[in-house]
Amino acid sequence: MPPPSTVGRRLVAALVGLLAIGCSQGGLDPRGSEADRIFDITVWLTIAGVAVFVIVVVAFVVAVWSRGEEGDHRTETVEDTRLERRFVIAGGIVMPAVILAGFFGVQIWSTMQQPQSGELT
Repeated sequence: MPPPSTVGRRLVAALVGLLAIGCSQGGLDPRGSEADRIFDITVWLTIAGVAVFVIVVVAFVVAVWSRGEEGDHRTETVEDTRLERRFVIAGGIVMPAVILAGFFGVQIWSTMQQPQSGELT
């Protein structure tokens, strides 16, 4: 157990930190139209990143479970090869291209919505 003086310092630091939280501007409180647009884009990018992460983890789990036991050596058919190729093309090329094109479009749209009067606050 740490000495009492260290415990007291940690307790005071924690209390000061808790008090300081309510006194400052929040990092997730956008001020102005530009900050609001940046915040909206950040939220959508975060949602998309979480969705992609979940999809990849689910695909990984499905791939591991469908592999079977180590002694299970099945012969690969032509249909299996075609299905795997389609999965790689759709999941590795087409889907990222569509998602990135969508975010590019949102970014362009957001840029076109910028205020003309120089409003930044």
